[in-house]
Amino acid sequence: MIYVMCPANIKTGGTELLHQLVYQLNKQNKEAAIVYTGETEGKSPMPEAFSEYVATYLLSKDIVDELDNILVVSEVACDKLAEFKRIKKYIWWLSVDNYVARDGFAGRMRIQGFKTALSLMMKGKSTHLRKFVKLADMHLCQSYYAIDFIQKMGIPEASIAYLSDYINDIYVLRENQLDRQLKKKYVLYNPAKGFAFTQKLIALAPELNWRQIQNMTTEQVMNLMQESMVYIDFGNHPGKDRFPREAAISGCCIITGRRGSAAFSEDVRIPKEYKFDEKEDQVEEKVIAKIRACLDDYATNDSKFESYREFVRAEKVAFASDISRIF
Repeated sequence: MIYVMCPANIKTGGTELLHQLVYQLNKQNKEAAIVYTGETEGKSPMPEAFSEYVATYLLSKDIVDELDNILVVSEVACDKLAEFKRIKKYIWWLSVDNYVARDGFAGRMRIQGFKTALSLMMKGKSTHLRKFVKLADMHLCQSYYAIDFIQKMGIPEASIAYLSDYINDIYVLRENQLDRQLKKKYVLYNPAKGFAFTQKLIALAPELNWRQIQNMTTEQVMNLMQESMVYIDFGNHPGKDRFPREAAISGCCIITGRRGSAAFSEDVRIPKEYKFDEKEDQVEEKVIAKIRACLDDYATNDSKFESYREFVRAEKVAFASDISRIF
């Protein structure tokens, strides 16, 4: 039995991926179950959107701690491994930065800043995860950024396997409905990431048609992306993020920073001319110039992302193949 641990009642790209893993494992006749942790507050711990992947679920108390079984946890839940003795333990590294932010004062300060790190430490909420990482028998990595990170921690290559992910099927299935002639000169951004830098861009070019991706359903996000010409993504890239891939398959030109996974061509497979170092002098002007170029000559710039789109289309098949190899 393969148990995949997931926090209850949380819908994110990461928790969706945990459900996709269970779905693909069961599809390959490998017995697997999603296991919810945390408070369920008397209601179903499964977000309704994830019912397409799994029909049933277990709770932590249902895990059978035996040698023939496998427990998969994300990097931020690696402390859960200490609760079990016999079961095979796998960590799936979905977000390097989320791990760093939970691994002591220095890590949290690096990701969230000094004030937040100090406040949480004073409240007794500082955590140290590295000792739990050593309990894992196997490390699965969603990104090459994660592989690089754990290799630098001293994890041996024999204990590392690449297991990425794929975007929601709706994006690939609806790609044939995309009409590039109807594209509008919208510049999309996620206000939850790199917003301080994005604000500088907006201040520099307020006349551009900036659109936030926030508080939307999957279908609403897809529709907006199919209408738009450009998607920008600055700030942290804690793993191989979904928004750049979803935007690319929806016909957007992608412009990113070079932090986290964006620094790795294997993770964010766009031409170098569309990646910018946020610390560079006058970088805001260079980004705005690239945005304008994409808006003014959309067809030429859009064509440069076709190899990235081909990679995104193939990810679901690759994911199934990786699962077969690992499990």
